[in-house]
Amino acid sequence: MTVIGTNIAAMRAQSASQSASMQLQDSMERLSSGKRINSAKDDAAGLAISTKMTAQIRSLNAAARNANDGISLAQTAEGALGQISSILQRIRELAVQSSNGTVTDTDRAGLDNEARALLDQINTIAQTTDFNGVKLLDGSGGAITIQTGANATDKVDIALQNVQALALGVGKTSSSINSAINALSASTGGGVATAEAALRRALESGTRPGYIAWAGGAHVPALNSAINNLATAASNNPCAPRPDSAVTAAEATLRAVIASPANMGSMAAAIDLSTSATASQSLVKLDAALNNVAATRASLGASQNRLAVTIDNITSTVTNLTEARSRIEDADFSAETTALAKAQILAQASTAMIAQANQAQQSVLSLIRQ
Repeated sequence: MTVIGTNIAAMRAQSASQSASMQLQDSMERLSSGKRINSAKDDAAGLAISTKMTAQIRSLNAAARNANDGISLAQTAEGALGQISSILQRIRELAVQSSNGTVTDTDRAGLDNEARALLDQINTIAQTTDFNGVKLLDGSGGAITIQTGANATDKVDIALQNVQALALGVGKTSSSINSAINALSASTGGGVATAEAALRRALESGTRPGYIAWAGGAHVPALNSAINNLATAASNNPCAPRPDSAVTAAEATLRAVIASPANMGSMAAAIDLSTSATASQSLVKLDAALNNVAATRASLGASQNRLAVTIDNITSTVTNLTEARSRIEDADFSAETTALAKAQILAQASTAMIAQANQAQQSVLSLIRQ
């Protein structure tokens, strides 16, 4: 049937042209971006999956950086422990020298002074070693948790130990005890009986009873000396009795100091090279300290190895996830180039067919003219 009101051929050609034009635009967008999915309309499900994969990949990359930071932290701590180990070895060498019977007291005093200076250096290293502001070896940090994965449970703890001299069992006698005794002396001031009784009460009724019963049940010599000195000071410097509240407060202060494991440990574990006997006793403490440091270094080494393996695993996982995401969202250039050529041909052909359809309408006019 010949009609002029509706050009069906032209409409169909126009529809084909629009379809070819859309295919041409899609192919050009994919080829220019390199992505098969450029918006949700391209592949809604694929976009959702690839978005989750992208989040996973970025999180894992951050976790790998965290693990590398953890390795650096462990290396920093381990390096400082290496220095402490060398210092302990030197102190042990001095202790062996001091234990020798051919060494004079003057020589031992020099050896003891060097040992004390080295113990101070151990404390300095322990108190100043840090990573990004986090103290590592003074006992304040505890275990450091490293986030090593994309999930909340993916964590690795790096165990850090307090390696100050007291914690290692090689500290010096704590000056804080002397300060507390001085404070008690100033507060009691009412005579020998009051001063000595207050000091003994503080020592014997503290929160950690039993710490004064070393050396076969006798008071520690340092404490006996403190009591004697306090008694002498009180008898030589008589003054008006102080209120009971002052005595009680001073006792409480001393009791807290005595109750401190760190302070009591310092008295029990003091390194003393001033005599042959104490130098020999110090060897046992130094061996224990060296073993402690070695164990901590071994733990840090194990943490470094674990984190290195974790990084390798993360790298493998990221590679596999990236490959899987690529298969979902990346454009296949071979296929898209073919699709582009096809769309170009169809667009050109449909345009030509529109022209032909419009030309067919002109033939109706020839019938009218005749």
